[in-house]
Amino acid sequence: MLRCMFRFARPCLLAALVSLAPLASGAGPAAPPLTPAERGAIIDALRANCDPSSGEAIKFADAGLLEAVSEAAEAELAQRVRPSDVDRAWAYDPPRHDIAAELAAAREAGRLGAWLKSLSPSDPRYRALIAARCRYQAMAWSGGWRPLPAGLRLSLGEQRPDVKLLRQRLAAEGYLPRQATASVTFDESVQRALRSFQQRHGLAANGLVEQTKPAYPWDYFDKTAKEDPFRRWSPMLSIRNAKTPTLIIHSQKDYRLDVSEGFQLFTALQLLGVPSEMLYFPDEGHWVLKPQNSELWYKTVNDWCDRWTHSGKHETGKQSPPSGE
Repeated sequence: MLRCMFRFARPCLLAALVSLAPLASGAGPAAPPLTPAERGAIIDALRANCDPSSGEAIKFADAGLLEAVSEAAEAELAQRVRPSDVDRAWAYDPPRHDIAAELAAAREAGRLGAWLKSLSPSDPRYRALIAARCRYQAMAWSGGWRPLPAGLRLSLGEQRPDVKLLRQRLAAEGYLPRQATASVTFDESVQRALRSFQQRHGLAANGLVEQTKPAYPWDYFDKTAKEDPFRRWSPMLSIRNAKTPTLIIHSQKDYRLDVSEGFQLFTALQLLGVPSEMLYFPDEGHWVLKPQNSELWYKTVNDWCDRWTHSGKHETGKQSPPSGE
């Protein structure tokens, strides 16, 4: 039951790797040396998850390589910090792993590579997230991109050194190919790339470099729905496609997201016949902090996970949903 919850709470920060207890004298029998295949599996895992040490890992001795991957494994498996040490309202901690024992067993069974891969979710969306993080981390390690001068205005056909900075910035996020960064001309390819960037970020897609301001809903009252990012990205415009059973939890004093949004979503799901429930706290804010409310929060979430992932009765006595619901 709790695995269901913490599968979604799992941090997506560092590589799924291996952790060992500190290699200190007198700490027990020494582990056998890493074979070339084992070293390769660990180095590949470090590189795949853009670990900071991956560039030099190939030069490490066994002890250095194991030390380099230890902290990454702790972060991936939520072993570095217990959530309840940070937030007292967190009632459950994720399960603890004996990573050293798991590693030893994987090595003995000759499946170290498979074990390393199993520590990380295999969902392609997770891998895409890791790839994006690697790309931005590489940018940060190389010094990041240089900002364009404040107040800069560029239009089609202009030639100036600042255009090269703009090209590099657009190429860094995939709006232009890497080989298109040397020119100092603001041509049609740059204009198209800039429009794509502006549209994705909710800016006026005019293909011009000029001073911009934050976008507000009233800026688009005279625009078409296609030109309005607030409508384009509104989940309510796609609610007709909703099919997944949904539990909504909202509080009256949550000023980060008005409670009316929760009621709106719940009403839409009910009208569409999508299995849904709403838990409403009139006396809580963004965080549910009162002990009795926290208990109800966890009980409700756990029951919902049980209801839609298992068969049979639950500890609350509720029946599983009938087949086809």
